[in-house]
Amino acid sequence: HPDLTIPGESYFIEQMARRRDGFRTGGAFDRARFEAELFADHRFRAWNLPPAAVRAEFDQRPPGDLADAVRGTYRAAAARMGTSRWGDKTPSYALCMPTIAALLPEAVFVHLVRDPRDVAASYARAGWGPRTMTGAGHAWKSRVSAAMAAGRALGPSRYLELRYEDLVADPATHLSAICSLMALDFDPKMLDYRDGPVVRRSLGMEAGAHTALLAAPTVGLRDWRQDLTTAQAARVGAVSDSTACRLGYPESPPLSGTNRARHVGELMLLAGERLSLAFRRTRVANRLRGPWRRLRRRATIEQLGIPAEGVT
Repeated sequence: HPDLTIPGESYFIEQMARRRDGFRTGGAFDRARFEAELFADHRFRAWNLPPAAVRAEFDQRPPGDLADAVRGTYRAAAARMGTSRWGDKTPSYALCMPTIAALLPEAVFVHLVRDPRDVAASYARAGWGPRTMTGAGHAWKSRVSAAMAAGRALGPSRYLELRYEDLVADPATHLSAICSLMALDFDPKMLDYRDGPVVRRSLGMEAGAHTALLAAPTVGLRDWRQDLTTAQAARVGAVSDSTACRLGYPESPPLSGTNRARHVGELMLLAGERLSLAFRRTRVANRLRGPWRRLRRRATIEQLGIPAEGVT
């Protein structure tokens, strides 16, 4: 949309929101601490947005809290692209929508859902993400279920759920609905994006992960019936079918014989990965990360010449 800028995936909003009180010093918002953490974040650096642009925005409209600072950061990104509106498209935010909705009460959410077996096939081809078909099915179900639950709580004024397949089949109709949610006027330029800056920016984000943007929207571009074996589709569906079928997707092939045993093995591997993730989120692990965060913050402060008074 010509009035909208969406930078690369951020991840830092949720991370900062969980430590919201840590950005206050003596009851006031600690701008220097926010800038140091933001400018040290590798996801922010991938935006290629000069820190000076963010500082200039903050000088013009000093942030009073973390929400103001987030808004100012995105306003700076939007201004650099010549737009008045901004958004974010970080997939994992599906798991923390209530946190972001509370931080930014004006935020609206578009939840794009895709057939989990096509998602699993995409993961397998990309070479990153879940390592097994069972893991892909679980990742899909956990994110989709979390976003749907949060969406029900937010209501239709702040949440829109849309199937990827429907969007591809009739882009104009569904993009109009998205624009309505965002209080944007639909613009036909949204349907002719391949020569614009969106593709050029996206292609630089994840080493070619978005090359499909160069093609027109195509129904059936990925088909799990062709891309996955029956056994693979069965392992994805064993985890995801209960949610996928409610969204109108067909049932997966049933598990059978040795494939059932493999599914159990993948469940055990997934359980181990979840235990490891749970530990990384414990208070002990956070204490171990604390010194590293402080070192990185101080290095950024020194590199950018930010006044270090009061920053720990």
